[in-house]
Amino acid sequence: MVLLFAYIFLVFLRSALIYIILGASILGAGLGMVFVGIINILLLSVPPEKAGEATGMNVVFRNVGTAIAPAVAGVFETIYFENVAVAYIPFRIGYLPEIPYYYKFPSGEAFDVIYVIGIVFILINLVITYFMKNIKVNKNEEIPD
Repeated sequence: MVLLFAYIFLVFLRSALIYIILGASILGAGLGMVFVGIINILLLSVPPEKAGEATGMNVVFRNVGTAIAPAVAGVFETIYFENVAVAYIPFRIGYLPEIPYYYKFPSGEAFDVIYVIGIVFILINLVITYFMKNIKVNKNEEIPD
C-alpha cells in the first residue's frame, strides 16, 4: 500500500522539487519494506533445503525487473517529450538577436504514464496477494490475514 500511495502521490504532486523528493523517499521506503517482506514469505513457504534456490530465483526476477523497467520508462520518455531552450547562440539573423538552441526533455505526460504503469502493476500484485494461501509457521499456528 505504501508503494501505491507513493505512485499516486507522484502522479498528482510533482509541482515542486520537495514533492518529488518526498514521493521518491516514500517509494524507496515502500520498496525496502516489500523486499524484506518477500524474502520472509519466500523463506516461510519453501522447505529449508530449497531456501537457497528460492532466494536465488527471487534475486534473478528482481534483477530482470530492474533491467526491464528503465528500458520501458526510457521508451515513454522518448515518446513524450517537450523542446526546451537550453542556450542561446549570439548570432544575428534578420530580426532575431540570437538563435535559441533547443533540447528534448521528457514531458510531464511521460512521467504520468510511467507512474500509472507502476500503479497498474501494484494493483495486479494486490489481487494476486489476495489469493495467496496462508502459510503455516508451526504445525499449530497460522499467520493471520
